[in-house]
Amino acid sequence: MIDNNLTKQINTALSKEPKIKLAYVLGSAVSGRVKKESDFDLAVVIDDVSRLDHKDVYNLISHISFPKDLDLSVVDKRSSPIFLFQVISTGKCIYQKSEQAKVYFEVFAARNYYDSAHIRKIYYSYLKDKFAYAG
Repeated sequence: MIDNNLTKQINTALSKEPKIKLAYVLGSAVSGRVKKESDFDLAVVIDDVSRLDHKDVYNLISHISFPKDLDLSVVDKRSSPIFLFQVISTGKCIYQKSEQAKVYFEVFAARNYYDSAHIRKIYYSYLKDKFAYAG
């Protein structure tokens, strides 16, 4: 589980960059099933990845002492619908620029995930048929 002190440190660091809208903790830090090989999964949501990259976000939080190795993902609305849905459905929001930003992102991620389900189904069916034919 993530402690309040770490959450405060992350919030303080991320609030310095206006392009950062949200941050979610994922994986074992949320589920509580931390193993020796676990890392600390953090997804940072921004408006546009081309305006702020992974290195910029990492530099903002590099002074923080994370309990495990940091696995940082910087995402925007063009990121994988599957990953964005995983962020909102299994992650815990620990930083938000505003409630409106959180609601907008979570609605967008869910809608995009469900709207693309049909395309993913066709794609996976195609892959299944292709590998069955090749075998």
